[in-house]
Amino acid sequence: MLIADVVSSGINEVREAWESQRKSFTSEFFEADPYTDNLETLLQEKDIQADLVCCLQHLQLGFETKDKARRLLSKVSFLLKPGGYFFDIITDSWYEMMIGKYHCF
Repeated sequence: MLIADVVSSGINEVREAWESQRKSFTSEFFEADPYTDNLETLLQEKDIQADLVCCLQHLQLGFETKDKARRLLSKVSFLLKPGGYFFDIITDSWYEMMIGKYHCF
């Protein structure tokens, strides 16, 4: 399991919860901003690919511009093994705003 968050306190909280559980697999925790940090280099050094990538918060920040959206989706594609899955959560208000603004969804 690989956990990344832009805030170190978030990482520490998740790490403490993880370490208090019985676990059958290893985990990596690191502070990184998926919109700006070079995750490809970091993960390539560790030889990590994922079956599942999940973005639980702030996905809408990655879609502020087309360029940011392309970078984000490129990073997700890099992380995923062939046939892997990407799940995300966005707020209804953001989705409704995008429908009205771009008429694209």
